[in-house]
Amino acid sequence: MKRADDDVNQTKCWISTEGHIWMEGFYDELPAAIRRRLQFSMFNLCPACLVTKFMPQVQRQHPGYSEAKALLCAIEVMEAEVRCGRSLKR
Repeated sequence: MKRADDDVNQTKCWISTEGHIWMEGFYDELPAAIRRRLQFSMFNLCPACLVTKFMPQVQRQHPGYSEAKALLCAIEVMEAEVRCGRSLKR
């Protein structure tokens, strides 16, 4: 039986904007290598947070990074945040 809060707690989310609702129609355009990296992460990371919150931060700090390198770096930052307990949803 599916629990009522399963959809809400599906991913590690930082922006806490009812992503389980608006992401239903969200189709990211992440490269296959980035999708694989997310797939093999220890955590169920939110791709929307990756693209909207963490990627811009990495790009500001490292403007010379390629998109792929910035995305991989952003995933590492997200994983570190989860390890420290700093995602909003658990």
